[in-house]
Amino acid sequence: MVEDVQAKEKRATITGPFGSSIGSKFFVEEGIPVIRGNNLTLGMEKFKDDGFAFITEQKAEELKGYKAFPGDVLFTAAGTIGQVGMIPENCKHEYYIISNKQMRARFDTDLVDPEFAYYWFSSKPMVAYIKALDTGSTIPLINLGILRKLPMPLPPLEEQKKIKKQLTTLDNKIEINRQTNQTLENISQAIFKSWFVDFDPTRAKILAKEQGQNPELAAMAAIAGKEVDELEALSGDQLAKLKSIATLFPDNFEDTGVGLIPEGWESSSLGEHFDVIMGQSPKGDTYNENGDGMMFFQGRRDFGFRYPKPRVYTTDPKRVANAGDTLISVRAPVGDRNMAATECCLGRGVASIRHKSGARSFTYAFIGHIEGKLGDSGSDGTVFSSINKNELGAVSFVAPNERLVVLFEELLSPTDQRIEINSQEISSLEQIRDSLLPKLLSGELEVASAN
Repeated sequence: MVEDVQAKEKRATITGPFGSSIGSKFFVEEGIPVIRGNNLTLGMEKFKDDGFAFITEQKAEELKGYKAFPGDVLFTAAGTIGQVGMIPENCKHEYYIISNKQMRARFDTDLVDPEFAYYWFSSKPMVAYIKALDTGSTIPLINLGILRKLPMPLPPLEEQKKIKKQLTTLDNKIEINRQTNQTLENISQAIFKSWFVDFDPTRAKILAKEQGQNPELAAMAAIAGKEVDELEALSGDQLAKLKSIATLFPDNFEDTGVGLIPEGWESSSLGEHFDVIMGQSPKGDTYNENGDGMMFFQGRRDFGFRYPKPRVYTTDPKRVANAGDTLISVRAPVGDRNMAATECCLGRGVASIRHKSGARSFTYAFIGHIEGKLGDSGSDGTVFSSINKNELGAVSFVAPNERLVVLFEELLSPTDQRIEINSQEISSLEQIRDSLLPKLLSGELEVASAN
């Protein structure tokens, strides 16, 4: 039997400062990081150790009572309540300051394993429980009084550590898959940039001609990321593939309204080469979280690393994206992207985009290239709080040879398929992990058998 206690004495809690306590003058490019809601999650990703605002060390010392260290468990107090995080032992910084919308719990480690506590409070039943305690009228709120009264099972410390080990093993595998996906994503984006932004193969051809060398071999080496003499180690099939790609890159530039681009390529716009569907929200009374109807995404809230996470469904979809379409946020912040895993309904905060050839990998890479620039309207530099179809269609696009788009798709499709498989495995592991904790705590499953 597990003791179910509130146990105030086993946890010390505080709410962070901010507002009048920290003005903009204290923010710096580098310094002591301030933990905000974007560093916590509604899932079981313990802590996002980036995306911080920073304050001076002097100001941080004035706020030393609000420091958070490895092992501290963090809760969102206002806004997206139910977010829980834990600062890991291998974090990037010595310590952090929590914002006024965060609360910190520090546990007596003679009685409570902090990571066990994190797993408990970030579990789906507890997140739902926390959300049900909302005291806000316009913004969801919880406070320290609520936090201190949250129930927590308290098996013996050694039992807590064994349960934590089981869950951590799953988390480690999930993290390996996430890191692998990030590496694959970086490779895809680097190839797109080399071919269609920096035009490296064309530059290699031009330089080779100037130096009296073989332009085609130079372009092949640039595409392969190798030196020319290293090409000899490649197989005949690999060389033939490189040659077929290299021949599609011209050996000269031409000046256009957007600058120098490979000769024969077109200075155009997104709307000329991509199909765009803007979202339209169904009526609210058609929404449900029971899985009835079609998955519905209103905005970036549901976006994940590559694929959005199902949360809301609608029985009356208006605008629909197909599996493989790139989804893009069209309301602040404009430009964030995901990919539709299956057919889904688009709300007004989302649009779907796909190259007219159907090239999904090319589309996703192109939107990845421009997503950081979509906050600018172009010539006048106005920042968009939203973007409409005409504005989106006017985004500049250097259109390459169509055959090159096909070859890029062939090259990157296996990478995207690997990311999809890894993402599906992550989802399965998360489901196993989420179901494991209550079974271990209830005694339904023995810790030893959970292996």
